[in-house]
Amino acid sequence: MQNFQHHRVVSMTRELANEIATWEYKEPFTFYNGEGDADTVNELLNGDYRAVLDPVSGICVGFFCFGPSAQVPSGHDAGVYHQEHLDIGLGLHPDQVGQGNGLAFLQAALHYGRVTCQKTSFRLTVATFNRPAIRVYEKAGFEMISLFYHPVENGLIEFITMEYESSS
Repeated sequence: MQNFQHHRVVSMTRELANEIATWEYKEPFTFYNGEGDADTVNELLNGDYRAVLDPVSGICVGFFCFGPSAQVPSGHDAGVYHQEHLDIGLGLHPDQVGQGNGLAFLQAALHYGRVTCQKTSFRLTVATFNRPAIRVYEKAGFEMISLFYHPVENGLIEFITMEYESSS
C-alpha cells in the first residue's frame, strides 16, 4: 500500500494527459479505458484535473478532478446534481487498482479539495458495477444518495451518487 500524502499533485500537462488517455484496465473495468483520442486528452486538459506523481520515480499513479468534470452528463437530466457539494472524480493507474491503495488515494484527494477549494461537502458519481470503489467510498464515510442511468454504445450503465461531509 502507498501513502499518498507525500506524492506530488501537479497540474495536468499534455504529456500526462496523453499517458492517462491510453491507460488500459482489466475486466470489468474496461469501461474506464481511454481511447487515446483528442477528446479524452482535451477533457483532461480543461483545468479541472490534477495528476498525482510518485515522489521518487515521478511516475503518474493517478489523477483526480473537481467540479463539473467529475459529473456524468445524464446525471443532470436525472436531477442528481442539485445540492451544494464539490464533485470529485478519481482515477488510479491500472497497476494501482486492487492493491489496497484506493482509500489512501481518496483521502489524499479529499484533503487536497479541502485545502485548495475550501470545501467540506463532497459528492462523487460511480458506476454500480464498480463494487470495489463503492466499498472504499463507504469506508471513507460516503453515503449513497441517488441512482440514475447513463446511455452507452451498447445499452445503459447504472450510476450512483454518493455524498460525504468532512468534519475538518
